Formats: sequence, structure tokens, C-alpha cells
Amino acid sequence: MRRSILALAVVLCLVGAACGGHDDAADEATTTSAAAPGGDEGGDGGEGDDAAPAPGEFGTLDGAVCGPGDAAGATEQGVTDETIKVGVLSDSDNDFTPGLLKELVDVSEAFVDWCNEAGGINGRQIEVTVRQTRLIEAAKAVAEACSEDFMLVGGGTAFDGSVFQDRVDCGLAEITAFHNSEDAEGADLSVQPVVRHVGYEPVTIYRLAADQLGDAIEHFGIISYQSFGGGVSFTDSVPVAVEPFGYQTVYTGNFPTPPATVDNYRPYIEDMSSKGTRLFTSYVPPETMVPFMVAMNDAGFELDAFLGNRSNYSSALIEGNDSLDTIPTWVETIIYPFEMADQNPPTQQFLDIMDGHISGWSDDPKALGVEAWSSWLLWAKAATECGSDLTRSCVLEKSQVGDWDGGGLTAPQTVPSDGTPEAPFCAAIMRANPDGFEYDEEFTQPNEGIFNCDEANQQNFSAALGG
Repeated sequence: MRRSILALAVVLCLVGAACGGHDDAADEATTTSAAAPGGDEGGDGGEGDDAAPAPGEFGTLDGAVCGPGDAAGATEQGVTDETIKVGVLSDSDNDFTPGLLKELVDVSEAFVDWCNEAGGINGRQIEVTVRQTRLIEAAKAVAEACSEDFMLVGGGTAFDGSVFQDRVDCGLAEITAFHNSEDAEGADLSVQPVVRHVGYEPVTIYRLAADQLGDAIEHFGIISYQSFGGGVSFTDSVPVAVEPFGYQTVYTGNFPTPPATVDNYRPYIEDMSSKGTRLFTSYVPPETMVPFMVAMNDAGFELDAFLGNRSNYSSALIEGNDSLDTIPTWVETIIYPFEMADQNPPTQQFLDIMDGHISGWSDDPKALGVEAWSSWLLWAKAATECGSDLTRSCVLEKSQVGDWDGGGLTAPQTVPSDGTPEAPFCAAIMRANPDGFEYDEEFTQPNEGIFNCDEANQQNFSAALGG
């Protein structure tokens, strides 16, 4: 029933806005061997420790996840004495929006360069193949991966719900950057380092806002897209999920589902105003939300605040958004903020590595890229622990690490999950202004590092909606 927030980025890209960090489409297949790594200036994740990490070491993880060795044997499809063939599902090479979520490809290729330079996986070099789905050819991409690859790592596709069974049927395991469909999320042979739970809505920002924004929560409004494919709309699930904190939803609205667009925002604004909306959220991507916010501002419609889910932690919310001067805006994130990289060596190490691969990548970094890097770290750690006898079943077993934060890149997670939250959900709150984002400690009320972690930060909406 739950829809991944990441799906919204895909929906946005289908109507023509750029999601990837770069516009050029990825090559059909890219084999990467040793290349100059970045990350030579970061720390090892420890507070106050300025020592550069050794090759293959990342962040707060114990020991190297990549390095030399004498592993040998064709232990599984895609594995030889010298190489491991890994696939990355990508939608970036499509005719609708070239470059869609290309950060997944950029990060995957950067990781492989970095890991191979350190010695690979026990001496075996990683060969990465970008499996282009072109959005409409996901089945073909998965079929090719099924016939050649050891595993899929670090990627994802908008229409994973249509191909997950093909992947499972051929025995192809994955450690993915994201899922869109619940069916894919709950499928066999799959691990996701940033865990999401079916039937639960992340509500950290709303729970915390109840302490900050007074009775504005009694005048709550939400807009999303019209539901498609029979799923539950956010305009149904979110009001139920925030009700325990005292929210009263006075307005719900849905933009037409892309590729249809909104020609005139004024009817939506007038409807919000007539119903007394003071506090607002949206489940549309920031590229869509910005013109809506600007239209509110131009119409003289005043809000107490706008609250953004984690898809809004993006430069796209800042660019051209004059309304940030008049509409107090906060957004949620589950990664350690890029703006605070100087306080978190793992984040700085990640940015350095990416800049070593693509000059200037850190000028406009992508949050989803962090999740892709985290999935590669988890895969490499597990694969290294498997030693010479590298099999899919071993990697899946070794990836069940329990506590996981991507070496210090993300809020704490529990990997894997049986579908029920096993630990408090954690997030940090950023204040958006015309110059960018700033961490709001008072709003966040941190209790674990910079993050607020609480079991109440995820709410089960499924039962209330008859799921």
C-alpha cells in the first residue's frame, strides 16, 4: 500500500525535469578497473581524528571493505579467479528524460574505481555493467543481468514492480539503492540498506512540528498526485499517520498524474485559503512544488509553514524559490547533511571520492547518491567477508548486519527488516532559505548525534485504511 517517496522523483522526471546530476546518458555497459580514487582528505569517521583512511577503508566501518587477496574460483555466475561481474539497473538512458537518476550510475562507477584501486574484493576486480532499462525495457535489462551478473547493486528502476519476479525466478540477488513498489520491496533475494516498511509512513517532521508550530497543526493541508495503479494516495495515508500528534486535516488536493501538468495553480490556492489552511505539506517533487509556492506567494496567500519530506532536501527546492523569504520552510533528511560535511568525516570522504571521479560533483550533490554508496559499502563488506567462496547466498547472509548507517553517512538503520519497524526511525530537520539549507537543532531535538530517533517517527496507517 505504501508508495516510496523516491517514486516521486521518478514521476517528476517523466514530465521532463532533470533528476540526474548530469544530462549525458550512461553507456550501455561500462567495465571499470583501477582508477585514481578520491577520498584522500577525509577522516575515518571518528570525531577529531584527522588521519586519512587507508585504501579500502570508509568512514566509521571497522577495517577495509575492499582490498587485495588471493581469492580464486568460479564460485557463482559472474565470478572468476580475477573478476566479479556486477550490474546496476538504471533508468538514465531513456527518451523521456535523459539522465534520470544518473547519480546512481555516477556513484556506482566511482565506488568501483575506488574499490578496485584498493585491491578489489579479496583481489578480484569488480566489473560493473550499467543495465539500462530505458524506463520501458526493464524486463530486457533484468533478463540480461540474469544471464551474466553475479548480483545487482546500487541501482534501481521506476517500474521494479513489473520485473522483481523475473529477478527472483532467475535467482539474481540484489542490494539496491531504492525500491518503488511494495512488491519489489518485500521480494526475496533483496536487501536495502535504507530500510522502508510497508504500511508505515515516516512522520518525524510532523511529530516535531507539533512542538514548534502551535495550533497551526489544526489547520493542516496536503497535496499530492492523483493515485495511479490502485495504490493508496498520500492524501489518504498522511492525514491518518499524523492524527495521533493532534493534526486536523482541513485540505487535501491532488495534482493530475504526470505526464499531465497543472496550467493554473490559483484554483488550488483559493481552495486552500477558503478552508483555512495554515500548515502545508506536499508529496510532489521540489521542481513541481517551487512554482506552486511562488504562486502562493504571488497570490498573497500566507502560510505558517511548509513541511517537506526527504525528497525536498534538494537544491531544486532552493533554485528560483522566492517564496522562501515569506514561507517558513523545513525539510526532513535521513542522510548526514552535505552542509555539515566539515563536521562529519565520512560525508567529506564521500564527497572527495565523488569529486575525484567527476570534478565538481560536490557543488550540487544528490542525496540519493548517498544511499547508492551505502548499498555498495554493504555489498563490498559482505562480499569481502565471504572470502574466496563468493556466492550470492553468502553475500545475502553477511549483509544481515543489523545496525547500519553507511559508515556514518546516514541515520541509523536496521538491516534487514521483516517489514515491521525494529528500531526507532531517525531523521534530521533542515531549514530552507534562499541561500540553501541549514540544520535546525531546535526543531530536530536530536537524541542520537544530529538525528531525532523515536519509535513514533513512523506511524502505521495501513490498519486505519483497511489494509
